[in-house]
Amino acid sequence: MDLNQIFELINYLLFHLFFSALWLWYFYRWLHKKNIESIFKASWLSYLIIVIITVSGGGWFLYHSWSASQMYAYLLPPHSNYFYLVIFRTVLFHLISLAAGLVLYYLLKFVARLAKATFVELKEIRLLALGAVLAGWNNVMVYLTTTAALMLLTSVFINLFKSGRGQRLRLAPYVFLALIFTLLIGYRLTFYLGVY
Repeated sequence: MDLNQIFELINYLLFHLFFSALWLWYFYRWLHKKNIESIFKASWLSYLIIVIITVSGGGWFLYHSWSASQMYAYLLPPHSNYFYLVIFRTVLFHLISLAAGLVLYYLLKFVARLAKATFVELKEIRLLALGAVLAGWNNVMVYLTTTAALMLLTSVFINLFKSGRGQRLRLAPYVFLALIFTLLIGYRLTFYLGVY
């Protein structure tokens, strides 16, 4: 196993498995009607720590693997600034993910206010936007499509069996399940589609 594969494994464990487990835990709490407000603080704090670990750890791995190679040693400072460009690209991925989450949050908030929508709460919009940040900008379409598909299937089921007609559909369970699906399986679709 080379350093790149080790870094990819660490990245998978920290982002995909950790956030899937964290959101599965909060989904369990939501099902048992317990307070899930702490999901925002726990997710943001974990995200910040994991980004710092992966960017600095990835930079360290990259620097040591390139310094051991005569061919790549010229890409390191003081010969070249390419190393900094690679680190900036990693940070830029997270900055674009944050921007995508912010755009989604304000867009949905604007649409809900414009339509005078009482069927969606601000907390659920925040949860959906946070999930978009955690999914990453390249997985946002898979994440949102999965959320919409789960909601559509549920509403069809409710209308067929008349078990919950007239009740407000909560957005939270679909957001939880969509993010877990995207982090564990759905991100591979973006690789097949060549998004990132």
